[in-house]
Amino acid sequence: MKIDYARFLQLPASQKQSFINFYNTFGYLRFTNAFTRKEASENRREYRRLYVNHYKEPWLKFLLKRRQGFVPNFYEESDYYLREVLIKKINPLVKEFSRDRAIYLGSDGSCFNGKSFEWHRDWFARSPMLKFNIYMNHSLHFGGKHRIIPGSQFTQDEFSQSIGNGGAWPFAPTSESWLNEFDYFPKAPRPRQHFLKKLVGTIKDTNDFPSVRISTSPLDIILFDQRTWHMVEKPFPAIPQMLATALFAIPPGNESSEDLEAGKSVEAKQLGNSYVDELAALYAAERMMIGCNNYGSKFNHEFTSNLLHFQVNGNIGQKDVDADSLDIRLSDGSYRNNIGALMEGYRLTARNIREVNENRKDYYSIEMLGINCSNIRIYGAPPGRNPVFL
Repeated sequence: MKIDYARFLQLPASQKQSFINFYNTFGYLRFTNAFTRKEASENRREYRRLYVNHYKEPWLKFLLKRRQGFVPNFYEESDYYLREVLIKKINPLVKEFSRDRAIYLGSDGSCFNGKSFEWHRDWFARSPMLKFNIYMNHSLHFGGKHRIIPGSQFTQDEFSQSIGNGGAWPFAPTSESWLNEFDYFPKAPRPRQHFLKKLVGTIKDTNDFPSVRISTSPLDIILFDQRTWHMVEKPFPAIPQMLATALFAIPPGNESSEDLEAGKSVEAKQLGNSYVDELAALYAAERMMIGCNNYGSKFNHEFTSNLLHFQVNGNIGQKDVDADSLDIRLSDGSYRNNIGALMEGYRLTARNIREVNENRKDYYSIEMLGINCSNIRIYGAPPGRNPVFL
């Protein structure tokens, strides 16, 4: 499903809601013509500048190494991206999809330079997610599309849980596609295989998983819920895929303090806070694992006043940070918690999962693994081992 960016924002409320309903159900939308060609060119220039600054080497030298690049806090290290992209282009969409109550969880810049992930999820939290993808490279190529399994974002849904039974994530894969571990599903091709090989497979009607292939363009913004099973195809010719993302979450019951006291029951407040607890733990655990700052250096009052975000009593990314002493709150004062007990609960979950899957690798910190596994109803195990029921 796609719609022109400006047209969407100008639609009457009832028509706009129909697109919001589509997103809430299927987990994706493509906003076309969000940028002019001049803006897209400027986006690319700033992208390359940030990569050169981060990796301390010329852009061409970085590309020749054929490695996958990743830069955390991407937008927050750029006045240009914060002002021209995050606030002017993305934030108007956030307000429409969340009634202006989404929590900003940060941004990153990825460069898929020949390598990337097959079918995977990013996180699997209970709160709906708004992830805004901008593919800044030119679109003069075949393939390279953003693929998604629609409707696979719901944590308590039988369809979503069943797909996860066949997935490698959050462990390292043993299958080509990462979505038919231990022969749970029939054999399917690698989604990131060469474009010509994929074309031959299509002609031969090779088995594959049902999905939507979303075209990418430097003029567009792709919105999707990153709890879905998704991946990015390889392009032909093999150009570097320059992706920048911004992530927001929409927990229920996340209203201002006055609204919580005036119009919400104790049960509703507890439910809302438990969802924010999960997000606060994710926010902290990811930064601990990557070793990055809470937000980027340009994230000053000019921008923080426009975005609901987490504030912490220290720099999470420091190597010697004590996770159990982190005090995290929302910038509007509607939430505050010391997340030590939460983190210990997630560590226990991860230890149980790793014990059952002792011969499998994962690439997460213990806290991140525990959080990502906590909403998986039945966690599968290799043949001959009993699954873990969470």
